[in-house]
Amino acid sequence: MQLNHRARSFLQKYTAGLAQAYGVEDTSRYFALTDPKETALRSALLELDAMASDLINACIPQQFRHDPRLVVLVGADLVAAEQYRLYQAADKPTEKIAAQMLGSSIAGCLAMIPPFMPGKRMSVTLLSNLQILTQRNTRQRKAAFEDDRKQFENKYLRNEGYALEEPELYAAYDEDAVIIGTVAEPAEKLDTE
Repeated sequence: MQLNHRARSFLQKYTAGLAQAYGVEDTSRYFALTDPKETALRSALLELDAMASDLINACIPQQFRHDPRLVVLVGADLVAAEQYRLYQAADKPTEKIAAQMLGSSIAGCLAMIPPFMPGKRMSVTLLSNLQILTQRNTRQRKAAFEDDRKQFENKYLRNEGYALEEPELYAAYDEDAVIIGTVAEPAEKLDTE
């Protein structure tokens, strides 16, 4: 079996992740705005706070919407685009501070930028809701120098999968439907004195 390593540029695992596991069954329940046309129309006005609020209000049950344990997991590309937009529009020190704090708080919730998360994905859930399940007695580690290939190989095999304890507490945007727009450069102000 040949694996296409170039297609997995962010070192994504070869197992189905949460987006695949819970998006295949019922996309309307776990993903808001999966249609690229609808997302493009709405994202012209959206910023990260509005996107996260939309996920929370549209997909998370009402009794959990103000739970302090809710976390916004956001891709690095979305954060970078929003910070660039805020820095371009910042003409006051408070706006620059808001741009610097973007990676820690979004829509009043704790924000995290997980490593290896696709750049345009945004998810809202509880961290305790995310699970990695590993089947007992399936872990195998092998490290050896292979003379045939003239290289050191390290293999770590296990039978594992991803799960949500409470599926209704997970909401995410389909990253294929998210379009990062361009920000117009601010006009230079010339002193005419």
